[in-house]
Amino acid sequence: MTVVHHAIDGITFRTESDFPIEEFELPRFAPFEAAPGHADCVVEVHRTRGTTVPGGHSGTVTLNSGDCELDIDFEARRLRVALTGDDLTHGSGHFRFGAFPYSVFLHEFGAVMLHSACVDFRGSGALLIAPDEGGKTTAAGLMDGGSVLSDDMTMAGREDDGFRAWGTPWTSFGPTPSSTHVGGLFFLEKSDGFGLETIPFSEAFSRLWSDHGFMGEVMPSAHREVFFELFCDLASAAPAWLLRFPRESIDVKAVRSVLEGP
Repeated sequence: MTVVHHAIDGITFRTESDFPIEEFELPRFAPFEAAPGHADCVVEVHRTRGTTVPGGHSGTVTLNSGDCELDIDFEARRLRVALTGDDLTHGSGHFRFGAFPYSVFLHEFGAVMLHSACVDFRGSGALLIAPDEGGKTTAAGLMDGGSVLSDDMTMAGREDDGFRAWGTPWTSFGPTPSSTHVGGLFFLEKSDGFGLETIPFSEAFSRLWSDHGFMGEVMPSAHREVFFELFCDLASAAPAWLLRFPRESIDVKAVRSVLEGP
C-alpha cells in the first residue's frame, strides 16, 4: 500500500493506492507534500478488475466511467476509485491521477478548482480562464512582469474581501504553494489581434458554469447548491473581461491597467 499526503491552502489530502502513482513522483508535486496525520479528504485507488466499489448512505454517489468505478462519500469526504480497464490495471503508467480527486470535496471548504491559469501582479491575480487548448499556458507565458501560479488548474477559495487563488501541482511553471487575491476574471479567446472587453456578471457566470458545472451534476442536492453558490459568488467577486489575443503577444500593460486600477 502506497500512502501520500498533499496540501493546498491548508486542505490536506491522503491518497492510498495499491500501486505507486507515477504522477506524484514528478518534481512539481514535491512542494505540496504534507506530513502524515489528519487528512481532510481521503482518496483510495485500487486495481480491482471486475469488482464494484461499495455503495453507502444517501450522501454517497457511485459512478461508472467504463475504465473505472467511483464511489464518492460526501459526508466522510472519501473517494474510492476501482480501476477496471485493461490498460489501467496492467501497470501504473497508464493511470493519470489528475485534479479531479482534489476537486470533488473543495466546496465543503468554500473553494473550487478552476480550469484556468493564474498570474499574480503585485498581490492582484488575473485568472485566465479557457477550456482545453484554449490558450491558458500561452497566455500565462506572455504575461511579462507577473508571477505564474498555475497554467491549467487553479484553486480559488473565499476570503473576507472576495476570493484567493492558489497555485497547484498541475502546471508547467515550477509550482509553489503561493497565492494571490483574485483581482479579475479574464476569459480567453484566440484571435488575430489583441482586445479587452468588459463582460457582465451573467456572461461571466455562464462561461464559468459551462466549463465547471458538470462537477455539480454528480453531487447530492445540498452539496450542489453550495457548489452553485460558490460560482455565483466568484463571478460577482471580481470584474470580468473577454481577452482576445494572438499567439505571439498580449498587451500586458492593458491587462495590468484594468486589473490594478488607477
